[in-house]
Formats: sequence, C-alpha cells, structure tokens
Amino acid sequence: LMKSCAVADCSFYPWIMEGTSGGGIANDGGLIMEDCTVLRCRASDGAGVWNVGSSRFTRCMIESCHGQGDEGDGGGIWSSGSLVLQSCIVSNCSGGAESFGGGVTSWGGLLAATNCTFVANTSNDEGGGLYLGGTSSILSGCTISGNSSWFWGGGGVWNGGTLTMLNCTVSQNCDS
Repeated sequence: LMKSCAVADCSFYPWIMEGTSGGGIANDGGLIMEDCTVLRCRASDGAGVWNVGSSRFTRCMIESCHGQGDEGDGGGIWSSGSLVLQSCIVSNCSGGAESFGGGVTSWGGLLAATNCTFVANTSNDEGGGLYLGGTSSILSGCTISGNSSWFWGGGGVWNGGTLTMLNCTVSQNCDS
C-alpha cells in the first residue's frame, strides 16, 4: 500500500493481481499523482487504482484496466475515500462479471472531477463510465462518452447519491 506518498511523472505497467484490490495502486493514506499513467492492470476491485484514503490525480491517464472475477467493480478506479481528478482520462476500462462502474466506482466518499474524460468504459451491471453509490459527487467540465452498461442502466453515469454536474457533455453512452 502507498501511504502519504506523492508520485509524479511515472507509469505503471502490467501488474496482474487477480483476487486482490488495486492491481496498479492500492492507497489507504494520502496520495498525489501528477502526469502519470496507470495502464493494463487487473485486480478484483479497482484494477487500476484502489483508494480508501485521500487521493488527488492531475493530468493522469487510467487506461485498459479490467476488474476480474464475479465482482470486479471499478475497472479503472474504485474509491470509498476522497478522490479528486483534474484533467484526467479514464478509458477502455471494464469491470468483472457482475460489476459496477467500468471506469470509476465511488462508494460513499467524495468524488470531485474537473475537465476529465470518461470514455469507452464498460460495466456488466450499472454505471459504464461512473458508478456513484451513496457518494457526494461534483463533475465540472467533464466529457462522458461511449460508455456502456449491459444490464441495469447508467451507461454513462449511475447515481445513487448527490450529484452536481456543471458544463459536462454526456453523449453516445448506452445501456441495454
């Protein structure tokens, strides 16, 4: 686990950790990342990033991360803590067999995203792009496009908490 760390100008490549959380990064402290890439990671929840602490990501890319097994929530990012995303891209991520939040799953914490792009993410249940379960969320200037949810809805966003969206584009998402 990374505790009270600042990580800048780095990339994380294929760590495959099936049956655990946080294939790329597991955080239960304070984490700051700038200009980083988390790429091609696999884990049961939070394949790219698993966060129960406080995290801030600036100009980061979370790409092609995939949740494994029966759950596999939050293919790109799974968070129950405080999560701030600034000018980040979460793309081509997916959850496991019965997953929530292909791109991002936020459970009960705080999610603030500014000028971020959530594109081409997939979940088998709810929230292809983002699954916001009991979360207080603010999305400002974000693009949520081309995401899909196969069974329960919210191809782009599934919200079960308090959501404020300002100047966002939500387009070409689908659910079946």
